[in-house]
Amino acid sequence: MSRRINVKLVLIRFVHRCFFQWQLSNRAMTHFLAIDDNPGGYKLEDILGSIRQGIFKRVDKILGDDKPEAKQVLKNNIKILGLLTESIEIAEHSTAVLDKNFDPSNPAEPRIGTR
Repeated sequence: MSRRINVKLVLIRFVHRCFFQWQLSNRAMTHFLAIDDNPGGYKLEDILGSIRQGIFKRVDKILGDDKPEAKQVLKNNIKILGLLTESIEIAEHSTAVLDKNFDPSNPAEPRIGTR
């Protein structure tokens, strides 16, 4: 169980680092997700999908490397890809629930929760 938690922490740190770097290159935008203050933001599943694509590119570059370190990094990346895929599916399910039960998001009134 602690090994799975460590992989999740690595994933969280990786996502945070990606967002921070992206934010530095796009200082005008302070939010990534579509929220009241940023209705033009991205869906969570879209952001996670972009991160997953980046990891696929990294995996492709190290597939033929037989060094033990490369094998460990590959193993970790495959675990991270699984967690990202699971997270994307959960986010897509949440979007589907909201889309099925509520009208499209209205900036004047949130579909769930409070402003």
